[in-house]
Amino acid sequence: MNAKRPKSASAAPEGGGPAGSSPVSIDRAPFLATVMRHELYGTLNSITMIAGLMGERGRKGTLDSEELTRLSARLVKQIERATTIVDHYVELLGPSGGDDDDDGVTCGAVEIRRALEAEDGAARRHQVKVDLGGLPSDAELAIDPERLRFALGYVIEFAACKGRPVTLAIVPEEEDFVTLDIRYPGDALGVDDLHVFERGPRSISPELIDLAVARRVVTDVGGEVAPRDGQILVRLPRAPD
Repeated sequence: MNAKRPKSASAAPEGGGPAGSSPVSIDRAPFLATVMRHELYGTLNSITMIAGLMGERGRKGTLDSEELTRLSARLVKQIERATTIVDHYVELLGPSGGDDDDDGVTCGAVEIRRALEAEDGAARRHQVKVDLGGLPSDAELAIDPERLRFALGYVIEFAACKGRPVTLAIVPEEEDFVTLDIRYPGDALGVDDLHVFERGPRSISPELIDLAVARRVVTDVGGEVAPRDGQILVRLPRAPD
């Protein structure tokens, strides 16, 4: 009697295997994150082992200068490996700010006014008290309008969360920046508070995560989002002449 052949699995969808007719709808990004984590843990384990070996030999007094140099070189190699893994991950899944098409993209400072006065914008929605009297009309900013609106919206959303009143004014400051002074009644906030993955994204508020994203958008174009005690300074870089 011939053995029964096992039922074959359904054909793989198009894009997910060699056969099929419909595209796979699964988002691969979360899986790539775990792939990256696995690779990164490998090099971090190597660093831990090398550091442990150095500490053990140091305690025993058997770590001479030649051995120290050799183990230090191994540490540096593993650190470079970890850096490469993270850089390649960001290159694959991160924003496209490094593309040639985005180089030199600018917008006029008037886009700040448009973003703040937009009917569907965060400033209107939270009734932010805005003073744009010091806004330079002829300034050109080294950021595209979409990212400008994106960053300002998230900064305002954080300042205004829990129904807090917010004021926004232009600060006459360095000639290389157009600076926004955003104030709200709140506790002191430091840059370390924006270390989302160090603190754990599930242990902090969504508004704080969004603020960290907004800060990265601005710093990537050469600007700054500087949190203070009940204050956030947003320094937008002027485009070079």
